[in-house]
Amino acid sequence: MALTKIDPKKVLKTVSIMDSAIDKENSDLDKFEKTHNIEYLKFVDGEEPTYFLVKNVPSTQQAAIQEAHYEVELPDPEEKDGKPKIKQKNQSEMLIKYFRAGCEKYEEGGKGFPCDPDTFGFSVVQEIGSFIMLRTALGDDEKKLLES
Repeated sequence: MALTKIDPKKVLKTVSIMDSAIDKENSDLDKFEKTHNIEYLKFVDGEEPTYFLVKNVPSTQQAAIQEAHYEVELPDPEEKDGKPKIKQKNQSEMLIKYFRAGCEKYEEGGKGFPCDPDTFGFSVVQEIGSFIMLRTALGDDEKKLLES
């Protein structure tokens, strides 16, 4: 079986789990939170959510973001079962970078606007940035996203 390739031009339309237009009682929030597939959501009658149009971040750009936010300490070669130690740093900044890199635009009332992280609450930027990071790492395979 051939590897599934990531389409860098594919854009996914999603929303924030915090959007008040989501009918939380009639939606499958667990599947939505893992995949950000809006097919798992129902919306409150008469309310329209804010849509985010997100894309995959190219591997080279993802590597630069990751490199800036992880430190890897290799094990002592003398240690029998030594494992590398990974230290995270500035994770909030990393998610903002993913938001900037992967959010094409947002839509309200059918009109599109540039994605500026300062437009939204920090928790929304973290949520969307985190999803972009995960989707970029795992690809578009919804089964992998559901298992993550």
